[in-house]
Amino acid sequence: MEPALQQPYLDSEKSRRVLGKALARLQDSWGLTNAEMAHLIRVKPNTYGQWMKKQEVPFQKPPYSAEIETIIALISIFRSLGAMFVSPGDQVLWLKTPHPHLSGLRPLDFAKLSAQNLFYLKQYLDYVRGRGA
Repeated sequence: MEPALQQPYLDSEKSRRVLGKALARLQDSWGLTNAEMAHLIRVKPNTYGQWMKKQEVPFQKPPYSAEIETIIALISIFRSLGAMFVSPGDQVLWLKTPHPHLSGLRPLDFAKLSAQNLFYLKQYLDYVRGRGA
């Protein structure tokens, strides 16, 4: 009989800080306001503001909350765009340019419509990067 697999140790304090710093970097790089970031990850603006003040995002061990899943998807989008475009300005240009595969909407506006759209955008970028397009 094989031993049960154990989940790797998760330093939750360090992870909270890493998520907070990643969101702050993303926000700064894309020039978004606290309100825009809160809207993207589906939390109240004052909640997001408190996170940024502390530079950390509270979370529990898996399974993660909807907010954490959304944050992870947003960071994945940020990383994908970073791999596609070296300049943050080019990333922002892509985010703010209407796109035919997103019903003619700007990707940032598309992602703001719903969490489902944010996850779709993540998958779309994964697909585009995988194809080498």
